[in-house]
Amino acid sequence: MANDQTIILNNGQPVATEDSLNAALAAAASAGPGTYEIDLAANADIALTTALNAINLQDGVTLDIVGHGATLDGQESERGLFVYSGVVNISDLTIANARAVGGAGGSDGGGGAGLGGGLFVAGATTAGGAGRPAIQVRR
Repeated sequence: MANDQTIILNNGQPVATEDSLNAALAAAASAGPGTYEIDLAANADIALTTALNAINLQDGVTLDIVGHGATLDGQESERGLFVYSGVVNISDLTIANARAVGGAGGSDGGGGAGLGGGLFVAGATTAGGAGRPAIQVRR
């Protein structure tokens, strides 16, 4: 595939459910080098009842998530997007009522951190040189 071609995930259809969003995120995780796009249905309210798949992209993959005014609603119990690796551009998307809860800990240890829940980025947040963001959130 040429790197200048964008492939629309979810068979080219707008994503309107948690299941189809998870399927599109899984497809992005297994994709080879190139640019991929997940288009959310315009003004969709996607209720999250389980954790979304973490975004864990291979080298050379860029993922554009285009919200079209949609909302991911964590319903006070689920986290929003978790970017583990890769270049991800997110636009026109609201993440609301998201929550990431840390572990309770064991008898000899402390609990894990509950770090908000809207958008969690693991590791470095720059790629390709100083000042070039790997994660871009635009409205």
